[in-house]
Amino acid sequence: MLDPNVVEEIIKLIKRGEKPSRYKVAERFGISEAQARSYIAIAQYVVERENEKKEETISRQLSSIKKREEKERLTHEFFLNVLEKAVREFPVPDRIKPPIRRVRSVGEEVAVILCSDWHIGEVVRPEQVSNVNVFNENVAASRLELFATKIVELVELQRHYTSINKAVIWLGGDMVSGVIHEELKDTAILLAVEQTALAGYLMAQFIAEVSTLFREVVVITTVGNHGRLSKKRAFKTHTVNNLDYVAYQICAFALRNYKHIRFYVDASIFRFADVNGWRFVFSHGDETRSWMQIPFYGLRRDYASKQAINVYVHNNGDLTGAVQPVNYKVIGHFHTTGLIPDNYGFIIMNGSLKGVDEFSFTKGFISRPSQYLFGVHKEYGVTFNYPVWLDKAKDTPSRYVVDVPDVWADMEI
Repeated sequence: MLDPNVVEEIIKLIKRGEKPSRYKVAERFGISEAQARSYIAIAQYVVERENEKKEETISRQLSSIKKREEKERLTHEFFLNVLEKAVREFPVPDRIKPPIRRVRSVGEEVAVILCSDWHIGEVVRPEQVSNVNVFNENVAASRLELFATKIVELVELQRHYTSINKAVIWLGGDMVSGVIHEELKDTAILLAVEQTALAGYLMAQFIAEVSTLFREVVVITTVGNHGRLSKKRAFKTHTVNNLDYVAYQICAFALRNYKHIRFYVDASIFRFADVNGWRFVFSHGDETRSWMQIPFYGLRRDYASKQAINVYVHNNGDLTGAVQPVNYKVIGHFHTTGLIPDNYGFIIMNGSLKGVDEFSFTKGFISRPSQYLFGVHKEYGVTFNYPVWLDKAKDTPSRYVVDVPDVWADMEI
């Protein structure tokens, strides 16, 4: 009867790259050469079978990876082809006659309009949040109308004291509800592609109306986490593989004939921008880590890290040189409007268009729907700043169109 311990020892020798002969095996284990030959044959067979199993496992894994990559590639190509055809069907919003401008004093400010966390496509039913909120595509459009109306009123108010001819509009991410959570898929009123189309079209209508107030409008963008197409956050493709990014392109395409509007659809996760001589950094905010569900300390740490990146970016990689610091950090994501002082300047937090949902209601977080408007003076930095509360908007819009064009009707992903 063969000794399994001897077989195991010979297998170890073979795996180390040795070629045991029957003479050495017989001498080492005190057996005959005929027995040694049998032991060696069994050990070699065992090693060969293990290698074959490893090769089969690797082959199956490679095949699975290739199939998954091919499926993702085909889905991506289909998605882009459909969007390319559909975006051409969007009508250009009509121009709206701007109001009469009244300027009483000398000075120049730039209006900054923060638009983020619209969550187009999501539904909040009033009976699930004790009737404190309701949200759907009609409510979203109505709140955007109210926001545009308030911008007109507030900008005209500020023009009694200063000249405001330019606006910067930040599209800050989570403009679509997306499909990153199963419950969003199950309860959404629109498919992900339809959400993207409607979000882009609502942006176009909103910007078209607001732009009539100004001689020049600059639109800058960052994407959020809800629009990503991958299950987990990816850093190399986080921006372009995102429904927010596509919605921005739809918006830019729809407003291509508005020559006083310039779009900068950025491929970076965050972006620096100089506004009237003051340096801002814009990011959605999902890169900020919270402690005990409190983002305050994470925001301050992230602000400090952005200062280092600012030096690196604006000084061509030289960390020893002096550059203008980041005076303001602008984020969304947390659905809370606020202005937080920091050693370097201020952290400006934008609210959401959605307001309280089932998650925040259950957790006890009060989140009124709001967006933000502020002005930047060349000498004083941020001067006037208004959180615009939108929970008093009507349930149906009167100016903005929310019907997705028929070209999207039969679309499936």
